[in-house]
Amino acid sequence: MRPMMMLMGGLLLAGNLVLAMPLRVAANTFRSSEQAEREVRERMAEHLCERGIEPVAAREIVARATGKHPERFVRQVHHFAALFPEIGREKLLAYGASEALRGRSVDLGSYDAVVSALQRLLPSPALDRYERERAVHCVMMNRMAAAA
Repeated sequence: MRPMMMLMGGLLLAGNLVLAMPLRVAANTFRSSEQAEREVRERMAEHLCERGIEPVAAREIVARATGKHPERFVRQVHHFAALFPEIGREKLLAYGASEALRGRSVDLGSYDAVVSALQRLLPSPALDRYERERAVHCVMMNRMAAAA
């Protein structure tokens, strides 16, 4: 009877450890998403400060431009940077800061917005077939993320 109790106790302990692991990962993901959101906003505000905008005003401009859901914008930046590594995240954030300075909403959830960003950020404004396919893929990922 004693070995059976030891076996059951071991299985119960292992089961608790396995079931507890996803909760820790989710907590870390939440913290890292907040940190990523803060980093993106701060970096865009720094780009505006480099243009002579006061830091407090730069943060307000970025907050207005990223909208009510800044976490969605962070996901969009992540998707865009992953699909277009030749542009890089830093150039994209500089583009977002310049759009925010012009009073435009920075949203990469539509094909038109992604193509517009690509035409400004790539050396050649004419997009080839592969870049257009990646733009469509980026928009689909952004829309699925927004719906979730």
